[in-house]
Formats: sequence, C-alpha cells, structure tokens
Amino acid sequence: MAKTCPKCKFQNNPDDAHFCGSCGASLYSSIYRWTVVDMYGYSRVSTSELQRLRDIEKKYNSSPWKRMADWVKKIDIDWEWVQIICALTLGIGFIVFCLFFMLKGCSENEPAALRRVHIDGKYGVGYDKEHMLLNAEYADISGTAIGDQWVTTDAQGKKGVAYVSDSIVNRISPAFSDVDRYGNSAAVVVSDTGKRLVYKGQFVDDKTYKDISSPGDLGLTFVLQIDGKSELVNMSNWTKTDQKYWWWQWADGALRMRRQDATDLYTYDGRPLLPGIYQTSEIADSMIWAYPTKQDWTQNKPTLYNTKGKMVKSFPKGTHNRNFGNGIGWIQDATNKSKWIAIDRNANELFTFYGENVKPYTKGLAPVFKNMSGKVKMGMIDTKGAIVIPCKYTKSSYGKITFDRDSTMEVTLDGVKGRLHHNGTFKPL
Repeated sequence: MAKTCPKCKFQNNPDDAHFCGSCGASLYSSIYRWTVVDMYGYSRVSTSELQRLRDIEKKYNSSPWKRMADWVKKIDIDWEWVQIICALTLGIGFIVFCLFFMLKGCSENEPAALRRVHIDGKYGVGYDKEHMLLNAEYADISGTAIGDQWVTTDAQGKKGVAYVSDSIVNRISPAFSDVDRYGNSAAVVVSDTGKRLVYKGQFVDDKTYKDISSPGDLGLTFVLQIDGKSELVNMSNWTKTDQKYWWWQWADGALRMRRQDATDLYTYDGRPLLPGIYQTSEIADSMIWAYPTKQDWTQNKPTLYNTKGKMVKSFPKGTHNRNFGNGIGWIQDATNKSKWIAIDRNANELFTFYGENVKPYTKGLAPVFKNMSGKVKMGMIDTKGAIVIPCKYTKSSYGKITFDRDSTMEVTLDGVKGRLHHNGTFKPL
C-alpha cells in the first residue's frame, strides 16, 4: 500500500519509503528524521552498508591519486598556455627529427674514417676509393691501425709501417721480416740483425736493438736494450735518459730500473717517481720495499713505498720483510726473530704469526713455517691469521713457494712428492 506524505499529501510513495518522493519530508516519526537513504528507492540505508560506504570514502581520500588531484587543483595553471607549450614541443621535436635524417643522409655522402681500401688487387689507406691518402700499391695492409700506423706488406712478404693522419703520410718501405709490436702509437719492426723502434712512420734513432719493451697501451715509454745495457726512451717528447740500466720490471703502473749503483722508479709515461734509491725488492701487489741508502741496506732498515712513489713507512734496522700479496705484507720483529707481523698497504698491523719463516700471499693463503719436533714444516695461513692447512709439509726444492694457476704447488708429505691444492687436499705425483 502506498504511503501518503503527511506534509504535502503526495500519495505515490512506495511502501518501504522513509521520505516523501515529492517534498522529501519524513514519512515516519522523528526518530528517522536524520538518516541516510537510497536516492533511487528512497529506502533507509542499513548501518552495515553505511559503514562500508564510509570505509570506501576513507580509502579514496587517503589514496595518492586523491592527494595528487587535490594538489593539481591548488595550482593556478593557465591551461591555454599548457596547450601552446605542448604544441611547440612537438613541433620542435619533429623539426629535430627531420634534421637528423637530413644530416645523416648528407654524412653518408662524405668520407667517414680512414680504412684499408682495396683497388685492383692492391691495398692502400683512405676514406674511400676517391679519397686516398696512401696509394693502393701494397700486396696487403693491416685491417686496423693503432696510433695511425698501418702495417704494409709487399709482394715478397716484407713488412713496413705507414703513418697516415689527415694529409700527413710518413712511411718506411717494406724491408723487414715482421712487425712484432704494434701499439702505444708506435711499432717495432724486426730485421735479421735485430729490432728497430718506429714512431709516426719514422725511426726513433739509427740503432738496432736486441730487445724493445713497453707496458702495452698504458704509456709511451719504451726500454731499449743494446750491448747488454738498456736505456729509457719517452715517445711523447722523443727523449732518452742518460742512464744505462742492467734490468727492468714493468708492474702495477710503475717501471723499476736497476743501474750500476742505484735503482730508479718511473711511471709508465717516463716520469721519475723514486730516483736514486740504493736497492729495492721487486714490485708486488702495487707495493715496493726499498733501501734509500747503502747504509739502510747494510743495517737492513727497509722503507715501504707504493707504486705512486709515496713513502708509507720506514722500519727500524734489523727488520726483515716479505713482499705483498692479496693486500698483505710481512715484517719480522727486529727484536724477536720468530715474530712475524702481517701488515696492510698502509703499514697497519693486522695479526702476528710465531714461527721460523713466512712467504707472500697467493690466492688468499700464505706459506708459514714452524719447528715441529725438530723439523721445519710448512702449512698455510689465511688472511685472518688462522692456520687452515696444518704445518706438516716440506716445500719443493726449486721455484717460488706460490700457488700456480691451477691453485696447487709442489710439496712433499712424509717423503712423498705431490701437489697441494689451496683447499688443503694433497695429491701424490
């Protein structure tokens, strides 16, 4: 039965309506005056449904999208200008896109980079067949250049070197058996009598050397050996040192050279780091032990340097040392010969080992020696100072006491020769 509104007398209100569909007045007593109704059916919303709707509203108001929408509403934006800016951005992007392909098309018609060019069975160097800098007159030319130098080969198989850069062409005609070094903007040609150093298509000098050495592509310094002695040449300024050296070592960014009365340390580019050091050990793990004076050497008073020429620490006389490996070196206490102290590259003490001897670290382990019932036996200590391989082995009678590439070294166990793996396993030979 339809309900009649007591206020406006509207008679077509549904049976379950709580409010008048015409004037909105309550169809019940005052207890239902303030309530939520369904706007379509004019029915009262239940408490559980009302709580669900409130939870949805709360979730929406706390969402990042609602916060972003509120933030945008607070900004005073002239949307007409936004449209103009977007249109200009798209227009500029389209113009740049068109210019890119126009320029690319133009560049394809221009010489790109120097390369080996094959013409009528011969080889030369140029940008293309119409833009040659080195005529195609060789039986072969190296496919790539290092330092603008190309290896040339004639019909008899003899080798030469051509320096080609823009309009500059210097070349040495093929007359050599090989080019065994090619890098650092320099090449080494080999003849029947020896080797000669070439730089920018020219010989460095008129001498033939027994050996020529460099640090690869890491510097422009070469060691040239002739008549049992060596000299240092810097290719960047075409200068040689006045000193004659007996031997050299490239390692960790430094060059160690021994002359008659001292040792000099250089960078790979020939800059002096430690000139006139009386004696040094070999460079190991970017560190070097040195004795600045003859008196230091006599008193066994070492100084630790890094390969940048910086002095780390000078130790008291009577101190023995062992080379670095895995970032750890060894010093022997000057007052206690059985006390060995492990140090880092800053000479900070790490831990102590008591025994007869120690050796440098390789693959995370260092050989250590202890007196075991009257016999000196070798074991292994890790980088924390713990003995991880017991001292029961005898070292090989030859070679360095280091792990090889296969992580093993030759040792003897109870008179049986074998290979000791750095994981502690022993395999008889």
